[in-house]
Amino acid sequence: MELVIYLKDEQDLTVLEPLLKRMKLRFKKINGRPSTTKTQHKTAKEKNLEASRALLLKMHKEGVDASYYGEQSEWQRETRSETKLPFRD
Repeated sequence: MELVIYLKDEQDLTVLEPLLKRMKLRFKKINGRPSTTKTQHKTAKEKNLEASRALLLKMHKEGVDASYYGEQSEWQRETRSETKLPFRD
């Protein structure tokens, strides 16, 4: 079995290391960052934003008229009023 623990502070390791030794557990120290960091998530969000902008630009260039689809809030009101929910009526 393998357990990976990411520590933010070196002092945490000084507390944990004697415990691991006393429990006779094998461990190894690896300096570095975990594979999934907030900066990687941020770049994924940025990529999605860029893709959305590219799609909107393409729609604009091709002459797609978004107003054709109607008012969003009006559609939501109509859809929600038609939905039968238990204990509402």
